[in-house]
Amino acid sequence: MKRVLKISNAAALILCLISIAGLVFTNTFFLMLRDKIVNMGNVEIFLDKFSIPVAIVYFIFIFFHLSAMFTLILQLNFFKRDNFLRAFLFFTGTVSLLMLVGDFALLSDISKEYIFGMPGEFNILFASQALHFIFYVLMAVLLVLSRKSVRKQNEEIVLKDDSIFINAQYIGIMSGISGLILISVFSFLSLTIYPLPSWAMDAGVIVVSLVAVIPYVLIVLYWLIIKMNERITEWYDEKQYQDITRASLVTLVASVIIMALVFVAQYFVSSLDILNEIWLPFYIFLILLLFSASTLYFNKKGPDLDSMGRNIDISKRNKNLGLAVLITGYMTLVFWLLTIFLGIEIGVGRESYTAMGFFGLLMVASGILFLLSLIFNILESRENKRISKGLILTIVSFPPVAFSYLAIVIKALTEGH
Repeated sequence: MKRVLKISNAAALILCLISIAGLVFTNTFFLMLRDKIVNMGNVEIFLDKFSIPVAIVYFIFIFFHLSAMFTLILQLNFFKRDNFLRAFLFFTGTVSLLMLVGDFALLSDISKEYIFGMPGEFNILFASQALHFIFYVLMAVLLVLSRKSVRKQNEEIVLKDDSIFINAQYIGIMSGISGLILISVFSFLSLTIYPLPSWAMDAGVIVVSLVAVIPYVLIVLYWLIIKMNERITEWYDEKQYQDITRASLVTLVASVIIMALVFVAQYFVSSLDILNEIWLPFYIFLILLLFSASTLYFNKKGPDLDSMGRNIDISKRNKNLGLAVLITGYMTLVFWLLTIFLGIEIGVGRESYTAMGFFGLLMVASGILFLLSLIFNILESRENKRISKGLILTIVSFPPVAFSYLAIVIKALTEGH
């Protein structure tokens, strides 16, 4: 492993330095091309003269990206500690590699549209070059800094893939944030400054979403590959399992609250109607951000279970579970009332169906959480011979949960009568 990593680091560093020089060349070419278009020069002859050198440089860029990604994967396996810079470079490197393909598409459009004036694709092209530059420079820094660490004799392969687990959460956070920002900005520009037909906007949202989510998909696929020889029960250690369990609960509650607030806010802020076009990718990236961020938070905050004899704070867990039931229970009641209000005031339509969908989701979630919380808190109360705080919260949440299910039962029994 160490020998392969040394060779990979050296090869990636050499290609990185060559790529930085190549990036200077390609940006000079783009600036000269822009100047030719502005001054109405002979663009066709200029493109024919430099097309082959630029293509060769871009092939070097592709080789460097592949070498850099291979090196990053080796480092993720080799070093015991997680490292945000490696996770950031894995994310930006994947996006930068995808943007290399986009650069060719942009240049093709520019070569066809320059006769009508200055193509707007130049703005995207230079933004892509900035991303390439950031990746190249930071990758060179990482390769130089990691040379000494690789030479150490006491480095070991990470145990239980904890480094990859944590770095995956970093990448998930970056994918979630970038996805939310990119689809929001793209949709806003498409509806206001650069109006696009609906089919073009939908295609653009899909492309932007894929660019943002592919880095996370790749790191998850890689993690699954290295887990294939293990049983599913061994994929996580007890600490990791506890972290993702807590994160799942936080994600469920927080996502429902945020989407409910967005739904209500759409009635008061007309610009938020844009979410009607992008609600699915918006929700996916929101879930990804919440889950990765909360998993990382619990992983960093929580104590090492090995040092504590792998004891889990049952009382705190059950209290949090009871609190989750309380929140989802009363939110279910609120959305039931909202569904009734919209049905009376607006009638059957998109708003009433959306409210009904949230009501159904919350009703199912509150019912499941109520049963789990009731079972766990009764067991804790019997063991400690006193009523737990979680059981008190669960009992308080019973009225809205029971009322929601009772309302559905009554409606089903009286339907058609």
